Amino acid sequence: MQKPAVETRGDMAVNSDSRFKHWLDALRQGRADMARAALVASRLSLADVPVADWIREMSAPAFLFDACLKMSARDLADFAELLPLRDDPNVAVPFVDSLEQMPYALVEVVMPALLRGVAAQETRVAVARAFGKSAVPFPLLLWIARHQDEEDVRQSVAPATVAAACLIALEMQTAGEELRLFHLIARCFEDAKWVGDLMLRMDDDGRQALLDRIRACDGAWDPPKKRAIVAAILREYPDLAAPRAAEEAPAEAAPRLTSWRTYYERQEQRRKLVEEDLPKNAHDIDVARSYGDLRENFEYQTAKDTQRLLLQRQAELTEQLAVVKGTDFAGVATDKVAMGTEAVVRLADGSTEAYSILGEWDSDEALHIVPCRSRIAEILLDKTPGAEVVLPAITGQGRPATLEAVRPLPDAVRAWIAVRP
Repeated sequence: MQKPAVETRGDMAVNSDSRFKHWLDALRQGRADMARAALVASRLSLADVPVADWIREMSAPAFLFDACLKMSARDLADFAELLPLRDDPNVAVPFVDSLEQMPYALVEVVMPALLRGVAAQETRVAVARAFGKSAVPFPLLLWIARHQDEEDVRQSVAPATVAAACLIALEMQTAGEELRLFHLIARCFEDAKWVGDLMLRMDDDGRQALLDRIRACDGAWDPPKKRAIVAAILREYPDLAAPRAAEEAPAEAAPRLTSWRTYYERQEQRRKLVEEDLPKNAHDIDVARSYGDLRENFEYQTAKDTQRLLLQRQAELTEQLAVVKGTDFAGVATDKVAMGTEAVVRLADGSTEAYSILGEWDSDEALHIVPCRSRIAEILLDKTPGAEVVLPAITGQGRPATLEAVRPLPDAVRAWIAVRP
């Protein structure tokens, strides 16, 4: 698409294709939607065509993915109101199909319209499908977590499933934008009302499982915050404390392991953070400080916020690397399910599924690698062939299955473990 010519008058750039006239005409006609479309088209340098054609061209997910990089959150929200997402399935369904690839800024502005419009059912199915995978995309996960107080959101995915998906996300390695979303997801658990509302909609087993997962989750919160989260839950549900004390009293601390692949990956994350990200951030702070008046200096505040996140992540990585050990999972016995084995289960319909259970930081959906602290691994670990189990499901009802075999890790998984960053 050709960009229009631009003339310079003083310190203003004026589009020679008269988009300003489109804007004025729309305002005179009382068409605020067309006026906003004209302004957006001008900012994004669209061709000079009728405003209605702009709106049609803008009604494509790919266009908005690009627009997210060029528009403020407020402009993006204003612009999203122009799109017939509630009323036109031809516009809404492509956005539903793109939910798992959307950046958070776009999820924030289109999800309300998708859930309450003509594509509501398709949206709920897409959300349930995303939450049925081993890892939910961070932008979609954060939006669903933040809107658990809305009935149409809860209809899409059960609160217990949302909580479990959040805790799985908080066990992952993250960087860049995902790291920012990681901390926002972690912050949800620091809101006692948010946690309380989730647990109110769970049964006793679900509450116990959530508490256990929070206790087992490392790196998401510093120790005081984690203790505060656990204490807030126990104040509301004091009966959850007693069984755990009884179960853990005689138990020995299990070794904390992960594959050498993910151990070295996390080492590399820490190296990059210390040697590249923090020095760059220090430079950004110095540059922003030179702009003056730190109280109203947005660039400075943003750089300082980034510094806090980076320092917190550095502390997390340092602690994790100190307590988790690397291994190649060689020579693991297959008399029962253990880290470093493949568990094969047969479902009630006769189909089979295989899961390679590795260490704390190991995960690969395509190879069916699950971390040892995942819900599936917790159910299967220490079981012997013939054991009856109930695997987790999107619906929350569970899937009855029989452990059919315990095997050595497949060659493809061995090759995955051997990769070094």
